[in-house]
Amino acid sequence: MGRDIHRLAGDSLHIRTCRRSARSVLANASLLAASLVVGLIVLEIVLGQTHYRDLTLPRSDYPPGYFVADLELGADLGIDRPPATFRMRGPSFEVFTDHWGCFDQGGPLGDDYMLAVGDSSTWGYVRPADRWTEQLETLSGERILNCGVSGTGPRYQRIKAQRTIARAGTAPKVILVLYDTWNDFNDDAVFPGYGVVDGYRGHTLKALDLRTGVLTRHTPEEFLRRYRRFLARQESFDLARFLTGHLTIAAMIDHVLSGQPRRRAAPAEHPVLEQRYDFFLWNVDTARYPWVAEAFERHLDNLRALQEMADEQGAVLVLITDGIPQEGLHGRLRAFLGSEIPYHLDLAEPMAQAAQGRRIRHHHDPHWNALGNRLAAGIIHRYLIEAGLL
Repeated sequence: MGRDIHRLAGDSLHIRTCRRSARSVLANASLLAASLVVGLIVLEIVLGQTHYRDLTLPRSDYPPGYFVADLELGADLGIDRPPATFRMRGPSFEVFTDHWGCFDQGGPLGDDYMLAVGDSSTWGYVRPADRWTEQLETLSGERILNCGVSGTGPRYQRIKAQRTIARAGTAPKVILVLYDTWNDFNDDAVFPGYGVVDGYRGHTLKALDLRTGVLTRHTPEEFLRRYRRFLARQESFDLARFLTGHLTIAAMIDHVLSGQPRRRAAPAEHPVLEQRYDFFLWNVDTARYPWVAEAFERHLDNLRALQEMADEQGAVLVLITDGIPQEGLHGRLRAFLGSEIPYHLDLAEPMAQAAQGRRIRHHHDPHWNALGNRLAAGIIHRYLIEAGLL
């Protein structure tokens, strides 16, 4: 009997001890969870004050109606578009177009203006006042009409320049072309490659087979259906999209997990370009896919056509690059520019020297920031003076 009482007492003590331990573990776990939540909140607030907040923004978000469908170009900037916000992974700013269909203030040109064409680096991923064209305009005292269009190559840009000159009624004395030594080859290969629905520009490319060079595009009906599906997804609630669009931490995690290495080569098992910039044609093994070498020669023909167009207009073509690698097709480009383009300026080395270690590109976007644009304008200005063009 006594042993039973002692055993019951012991069991009761053990139960009370277990309960206290459980409560202690629960309390510690609750404290840890609360600490983690507070820590994450503090971290979110701190990161939200840094450039990492830009990761919650879209890579590029043009306002509706900014583009119009074009039979020859696929898509072009609309005419006289009112100011509207353009969002990117950097400071947002207002975009608009003038009566020539250019992202420009539209002031009088005069007889000695310069025309700038190119892709997004000319169109400008900074406030208009900070772009290299406006900075160059201030330095030189010359009117510079900026008619850059994002996501375009030399073939597109020649047509855009010809149309702009025709609309202006007078030829420029200098045509400045900021050439992208990575994107522009792809842009020419899939030209025109764009369609427009409800004022939004989209890609019409379905596939470009590197083995044969066969290019297929979405039909207008397919393109419209793709756009409608995309719009439906954007209008429906998606938890992941909500979190990455509102929480810096979530956006950083998504950036790390979904980040794709740029300038990669074509996959050997499926050498088909299904998105405009899935991989860069510069990196393709031309011995294995000789069609790419043929396409590159046509790309050089488009650069020749730019030079010929400038000559016909009585203008001087200045082709500007921002670094040209030594190997592969880039080596062929170097030889071409040296022999066939009289005025070529490469910005890479002088930009690096002028920057003195300062950041010249956005943190989460490859385009020049305000400083990069300002330095580029200064180098271009000096080149134009030394070349006797100013």
